[in-house]
Amino acid sequence: MIISDDLLRSTIRQHLLNEKVGYQRADFDVDLRGENGEESASFGNVKFEPVPTTQAVTIAEKELGDWEDKKESDESMLGHLRKYWKPLASWPEDKWKKNGKYTAWSAAFVSWVMSQVDSNWVSNAAHAVYFNDAKKNRKNIIKDPDKFKGREMWVAFKPNELELDKAGGLQPGDLVFAGREENKSATFDTFVKGPSHTDVYTGNKQGIGGNLSDRVAKVNMKKPIGYIKRIKVTGLADNSSGEALPDDPGNTGKSGNEFIGTTTGTATIKFMGKDLEITKLTGMPYGYSTDEANRKYLKRNKKGEWKTLGSGEKHIRDKMIAFIKSLK
Repeated sequence: MIISDDLLRSTIRQHLLNEKVGYQRADFDVDLRGENGEESASFGNVKFEPVPTTQAVTIAEKELGDWEDKKESDESMLGHLRKYWKPLASWPEDKWKKNGKYTAWSAAFVSWVMSQVDSNWVSNAAHAVYFNDAKKNRKNIIKDPDKFKGREMWVAFKPNELELDKAGGLQPGDLVFAGREENKSATFDTFVKGPSHTDVYTGNKQGIGGNLSDRVAKVNMKKPIGYIKRIKVTGLADNSSGEALPDDPGNTGKSGNEFIGTTTGTATIKFMGKDLEITKLTGMPYGYSTDEANRKYLKRNKKGEWKTLGSGEKHIRDKMIAFIKSLK
């Protein structure tokens, strides 16, 4: 049998690592993509500026007034329903109105409101479509922040990522997305499609939505799957706490899904090789100290320094903890 030079070098390297630094091969598939946002106006490895969309509240509140004491069955409200469906070219009136009955129009209402705010809004008769589009934007931005720097985009956030009514958090004019029926227990990560609802957030845990008891109404927030917020990407975030650790000795662990023990002075660090998904997306390795009693969860910055993760990267720390437990 002929062994290639690459395979031979890899085999020797693995043997040396086993002997010298306690190499561990980890067969795992865990998604550690940065997905977090907080009052500091950042999520994952991305910094952003919120783009005000309070105009949506003004528009929704006017519609709320028009619907007072009215329902969709009132002929006087047919004009309102027509304008809500207007942005949806694939939904002519004979499709959404049949035999005196109306297709659920809550997503059409939100689409109409938001299309007044942004002509690029993804209008659709299903809430899931524009929510998933915002999730896709989020994923793409995290993957390559520089590509989207300076652009204004609608982005999805997890419920625990935005504080209510705080700067950089959930603000009036943002959208609250929730599951219905079989999706009531769905989460940001598990939701794919199906029954759902969106309200225009007006502040104080309230929102305005369409087709609520056959009218536009203001309601208290229910348990959300996520939020949709318009942002302007400004670049890479530095979420580290600034606590420096010993310099990395230079073992970069480039060959796949492996954790490599590296020792400098009194600190031992295990970190993820650059071929892993997290570092492909962020451009920097993440790792953890081997001191279980006082464990630190770390990332290596562009200067090559190990620093502890900041509060804005709790999602990464949680997944690292889960993975470490799986090794035991």
